[in-house]
Amino acid sequence: MDLASPTIDFVTYFFAIFALLIVRIPQPQAEPSPRQHASQVLNDINFGLNYLRERPGLLGLLAYYATVNFFLSITFVLTTPMILSRHSASVLGVIQMIMGMGALAGGLAASAWGGPKTRRVQVVIGGIMLYTVGIIIAGLRVNPAFPAVGITINVFLLSIVQSISNAIWQSKVAPEAQGRVFSLRFMLATIITPLAYLTAGPLADWVFEPLMRQGGALANTWVGIILETGSGRGIGLMWVLAGGIIVATSLLAYLNPRIRRLEQEVPDAIAE
Repeated sequence: MDLASPTIDFVTYFFAIFALLIVRIPQPQAEPSPRQHASQVLNDINFGLNYLRERPGLLGLLAYYATVNFFLSITFVLTTPMILSRHSASVLGVIQMIMGMGALAGGLAASAWGGPKTRRVQVVIGGIMLYTVGIIIAGLRVNPAFPAVGITINVFLLSIVQSISNAIWQSKVAPEAQGRVFSLRFMLATIITPLAYLTAGPLADWVFEPLMRQGGALANTWVGIILETGSGRGIGLMWVLAGGIIVATSLLAYLNPRIRRLEQEVPDAIAE
């Protein structure tokens, strides 16, 4: 019987519980609430929407995140099919191991750095554009080094960007409203991700893969020359296009003054 996995699980759970015991988590004063009923959920959703409408920068940032999350989800769900279409399971395992190391390094870097104190929105947008470069690299060529390097860049920077993004939301949303506003954020993410998953498969099988097959509509064009042709290259094209869309969306988000000036226009709800 292999005891390594249970031991690792026990140690990680111990450290997680220990961290919760030593960290002070501020507790906002509870508000008196009416008796819970079905309409309370709708009232909470409406409260979250109104809270964001009154702060257009936060609402715009949420819409930007939803768009990025949609295209990231499309690419990530197709990672395994893209790699296995041309490489063995052992190659996939090595790439996943490198990805895990990149994500761990990103988390450690975010913890050690602590994030910027000012211009956090600009840093987040710039970080998203940078880790999107990883997506484009991953889809460029068949050689497994491209997805290994590209996805590792992505997950490394993703850990850092997410920590900075969480700091923005936690500082700009009042403690008594965070439960309802953050629930709305997570609900939107929960809806977006399965929609992306449902979209990715049909797009890959019925549209992009046929375009990039030998003799496909794009096989003999500059697209086919750069990205190569054959099995899995339609998914590679999807990765490159998704990356380009995220970069374009990031530029639009930066040009939106409400998003760009969010930190100046929306006061901190909690003093630093």
